[in-house]
Amino acid sequence: MNYMIDSDDDANPAVALIRLSEALASGELPAFEDRRLLVGAVHRWIEQGVPLELALGLRGMPCQASARTIYRRAEQHRHLRAAHALCEGATPWARAVALAEEIHRFHRLWPAYRDLTANPDPKMSRIVHELFMARKLGELPETARGLSNICYSQ
Repeated sequence: MNYMIDSDDDANPAVALIRLSEALASGELPAFEDRRLLVGAVHRWIEQGVPLELALGLRGMPCQASARTIYRRAEQHRHLRAAHALCEGATPWARAVALAEEIHRFHRLWPAYRDLTANPDPKMSRIVHELFMARKLGELPETARGLSNICYSQ
């Protein structure tokens, strides 16, 4: 599976593991920093008994989101921004209102799509595709204000 990785996510250990996995799957040598992360984590796991998830830096501290959660949220926001850019509207706010309406319509389609892992219909609109991808990552915001906050916080 090919994941979209935003260059701003480089500090996220989940992103490093995704890069490592993709390099190995394609038969390439993973980047030095990604190999170093894995080797160090395995060493801490074997030698010190540190849980592997913690050794890899994937578990958040108390009251902090895990690396996986941060990655999934960033991916969902990327899909929502893409859908927002595709919406009709003369202003960013008008596009956020239009996207909220698209999400409302999308909720009626979701029960038929929820168990699918890939794009459910190649004929679906690009907006619905982005909403499908975003929804696979978590609940969608429903208000124009919430969408506007996501689309303009980078």
